[in-house]
Amino acid sequence: MHYQVIKVFNNNVVLAKQNRQEMILVSKGIGFGKKPGESLIVDTKSIEKVFHQLNANDSIGYLDRIVKYDKEIIGVSEEIIAKAEIALGPLSPNIHTALVDHITFALDRIYMDLPIENPFIEEIILLYQEEYDLAEVAASLIKERLGIHIGEDEKGFIALHLHSARNNKTIRETMKDTRLFKTCIDIIIQETGTPLMNENYSLYQSCILNLKTLLYHCKKEKIMNNPLKKEIKNKIVESYKVAKQIGMSIKKETNIILSDEMIAYIAIEIEKIRQF
Repeated sequence: MHYQVIKVFNNNVVLAKQNRQEMILVSKGIGFGKKPGESLIVDTKSIEKVFHQLNANDSIGYLDRIVKYDKEIIGVSEEIIAKAEIALGPLSPNIHTALVDHITFALDRIYMDLPIENPFIEEIILLYQEEYDLAEVAASLIKERLGIHIGEDEKGFIALHLHSARNNKTIRETMKDTRLFKTCIDIIIQETGTPLMNENYSLYQSCILNLKTLLYHCKKEKIMNNPLKKEIKNKIVESYKVAKQIGMSIKKETNIILSDEMIAYIAIEIEKIRQF
């Protein structure tokens, strides 16, 4: 395939044009020794990722914004996105500018020796394990390409951006969801006396996964039956009380009302944690 190079971000990422359509190409060594305006002949099988999202409107906005960023930051961001899409599937086109924005901001803080603190890091690792795994890959790329080490807190923020793009949400919406689940986890920890540790991660993950499913059913107005509702309420009284607290917190934050059947399902998950 024949392309014309518009801009080289690093040895592995270029902005190119083909038949008037602009796109980002990610492939090992694709930008090595290339200059803007040069022709680029590439075997399509060797290209790791082609981002076609840069249509006429998107490319104008993208090109207007990238001039203020270090080309190496753009390059590593596109490499991260390429690897994320292979692992997670298609991401929102907004990730192209959002991730560059964020990494630039984070590196500025690191250069100025300012702390990066993430109050939701434990919950992010718990809730968005796949995205966090990709954030660890991102950290390795940033270290390799830019010579900068980012800590666990910053990896958590990158995971949030990837999760937002994966679900076509704004970062604000993702933060709101994360804050809600953190509240639920805090209630369980406080009421059961069972801290969130590596040894019981799977129990907390199961609990939150079920909670996510229940909230999804509520939003879709689906009815859920639980034939053991009364037995659960009477046999695991303390866990049921904790589940009720979680239900009240969810109602306060989202106006979503969990049915007694759903509260009973949550109580089962809490009892598993309590018995750990």
